Amino acid sequence: MDYIARQQEAPLYEALCAYAEEKNVPFHMPGHSQGRGADIKLENLMGARALAADITQVLDMDDIHRPYNYTKRAQELAAECFGAEKTWFLVNGSTCGNQAMLLAALKPEQEVILPRCAHRSLQAGLIFSGAIPRYASSPYDKETGVSLAVEKEEMERLQACYPHVKAWAVTGATPYGACADIKAISDSAHAHNLPLLVDEAWGPHFGFHPGLPKSALSLGADCVVQSAHKLLAALSQASLLH
Repeated sequence: MDYIARQQEAPLYEALCAYAEEKNVPFHMPGHSQGRGADIKLENLMGARALAADITQVLDMDDIHRPYNYTKRAQELAAECFGAEKTWFLVNGSTCGNQAMLLAALKPEQEVILPRCAHRSLQAGLIFSGAIPRYASSPYDKETGVSLAVEKEEMERLQACYPHVKAWAVTGATPYGACADIKAISDSAHAHNLPLLVDEAWGPHFGFHPGLPKSALSLGADCVVQSAHKLLAALSQASLLH
């Protein structure tokens, strides 16, 4: 099966639709029991079909924490689509992805270079991991006062000051549209044998149109977090960890 044909598959969606049509008597969460106990206002807002598909991790419907069936296949298709070796679906936004990324890459007392204006989820990841931040300064727009993307030269300056760092972490795209030169930063990080971690929460659409920047994954980033709910069509809190 070729790429286009594979990407037409929607295993998790199809499994949810099938379960909703089975007319089960649910003794599982959520308490609205596939819409049977929902207030009519909620049903009018969400739709009966959406409520029927709102289920927990019941038998044969897979487990997002240990996927083996529909979710596993859906994540494999997502990885192929975004150009990742492996992709995980996240339900707590890119915040949990950024925290997991730092926890996976760093041990307590290890140093990491990252922009001072990085999202607070990365700051939380530092606390959870016990890693030591070495903050890089970012330029800013003098007219608006908005921080721009960190530059390769600043990352290299910090690297020279702190030669024992274990990783570089950057914001790929800011909420205001400033994009880092991920290719240059990636090449420099790898020249120092360091992984590049990218918070690309505001760039999940990159790489899908020639008029947009290339994705961090395609430019050599080692671990990337993207918010599928911010600029793609997923529901709130849906994110991706590659």
